[in-house]
Amino acid sequence: MKTLPIDLQKWEAVCKNAYQLDQCPLIAGGLSAQLFLSPTRRNSPYASTAPYLTDGGLTQVDKHIDVNAFSTALHDFIQHHKAKYVLLKTRTNYFEGTPKTKIDKQYRTFGIDLKQGAQHLWENVIHKTNRTQIRKAWRLNPEIKSGGIERVDDFYAVFSRTQRELGTPVHSRDFFNAILASFGTSATIFIGYLGGKPVSAFLAVQHGTSVHQPYSGTLKQYRSTCISSAVFWESLQYACEHQADYMDIGRSPLTSGSCAYKTSWGAEAIALYYTYFLKEAGSKPFDQQSPLIALATTSWKKIPLPLTQFLGPHFIKYIL
Repeated sequence: MKTLPIDLQKWEAVCKNAYQLDQCPLIAGGLSAQLFLSPTRRNSPYASTAPYLTDGGLTQVDKHIDVNAFSTALHDFIQHHKAKYVLLKTRTNYFEGTPKTKIDKQYRTFGIDLKQGAQHLWENVIHKTNRTQIRKAWRLNPEIKSGGIERVDDFYAVFSRTQRELGTPVHSRDFFNAILASFGTSATIFIGYLGGKPVSAFLAVQHGTSVHQPYSGTLKQYRSTCISSAVFWESLQYACEHQADYMDIGRSPLTSGSCAYKTSWGAEAIALYYTYFLKEAGSKPFDQQSPLIALATTSWKKIPLPLTQFLGPHFIKYIL
């Protein structure tokens, strides 16, 4: 099974430079975890693998693993750092039935096999509805450009507004600058322009022969143009031209309509297991589905965009 296609050492540099996250490696029971502590040391911090990513950061380093030994070491880590919990984001359900854990199984990530090239995808894999949407966007004569750090401002103009429309705090512009600086030419931004205005944006990061698209957005008023489909198709072709054989296009909740949309591009759904190791049995980890979060989401959509760009990083950096 493919793991998250991203260089986690370079991602560590992004987290350190953008948000001053500290990494704390843990090896026990044949498993190695790259843990990152939340930015605060007050009021019970917590730790997570693969901050701001769908999964990763837990590796099997021995042929045989001892879940009990790893669990003991992890609870020692929790006690030492006075953490509320530790979150492990994996594609393998290592910890079912382990004491003082809760496992969130609501998410799937999606991967597209690129081995047979872009023409095969177009002719045999991508649903005809998607091809129709791409052609619809082409008729508007969009300008689709790719690049690096010189595209960050246009990317951020689209992405920050999209996040506000979703009611989600946005990362800082410095966060995306840090991605481009750390990954160099392995990171590519794709922007779709209509009438010279950036309206759709994707960020892709290549590691070896695999590509990950962790961030994307399209302005609400332009979604009916299907410009996002044209930009995404451009990114798929680019990946194939650069010898990629796999693209991970990110996670979605099982209950969301985006799951069907992603499979229409030929993507395979892959189960994710978010295992919370808790300080106390029964203690509740961070719940993104809580009424308080729902209220905050609704309220965030009403905040002026410049204010969300200023405040967003101060919130999102804590949501590892």
